[in-house]
Amino acid sequence: MEKRRGNNEGTIVRRKDGRWMASITTGRDPNTGKIKRASFYGKTRKEVADKLAKALREKQQDNFVVPHKLTIGAWLDTWLWDYKKSSLRPVTFDSYERLIRCHLKPAFGHIPLRELRPELLQRFYNDKGQQGLSARTVRYCHTLLHGALTQAEKNQLVARNVATLVEPPRKERKEMQTLKREQVANELLTAIEHDQLGTGILLLFWTGVRRGELLGLRWQDTDFENAVLHIRQTLGRERIHDAKPGEPKTCLVFQEPKPNNPAEPFPSRVPA
Repeated sequence: MEKRRGNNEGTIVRRKDGRWMASITTGRDPNTGKIKRASFYGKTRKEVADKLAKALREKQQDNFVVPHKLTIGAWLDTWLWDYKKSSLRPVTFDSYERLIRCHLKPAFGHIPLRELRPELLQRFYNDKGQQGLSARTVRYCHTLLHGALTQAEKNQLVARNVATLVEPPRKERKEMQTLKREQVANELLTAIEHDQLGTGILLLFWTGVRRGELLGLRWQDTDFENAVLHIRQTLGRERIHDAKPGEPKTCLVFQEPKPNNPAEPFPSRVPA
């Protein structure tokens, strides 16, 4: 008969197939409230006892990682679609998806999540900078990785967030080049005088509205009596990630302008 173990010491049993199994409680599922357990297997009792002792030691030191075979690429997809999609605006979500697909997954996608090392991240940042990728884009990649690894740490999928141990490139400070008053009067107004987009360009220039806010304007948003424009919606283009061959890959999306409630429902699609 197996010796009874105390609370929080885990359990060790022999399976019907002859292998040994050890398990420990790792917490409760936040959605169901059910107890979550991690299991370890081996051919001998000593083998699983050693694994159990290591897990208990890591749990006591708050660096226990639930056994899993997730790759970084798989976790980035889970984090993006399950944890972030509902809270991001379409344009922001598309930029996240593009950076993950074009930069992060090609570099790290095949690597097991538990094996990501800070020196690997640092080399990635350095190499991308040398390859001509802007410091702003590299920092954006860092922000995404940091967020994904923070959630992985909360889920006990990694022992620590290694993105906190690296140095992303510094922010670039570029001097803004703006038009002078005489350039507006002598060049800009002359250039757009007969252009069909001239009125829109003037509105952008004189009011400072964003392009999406300009495109979202309707007649009911215009108060001619008081010479006021009300920015009530924006118009942007969203990528359709589940588009089938031959179907449109993008569509137009109306949504509330910034700042808005990040938890608001996703806007409805408008055929482009």
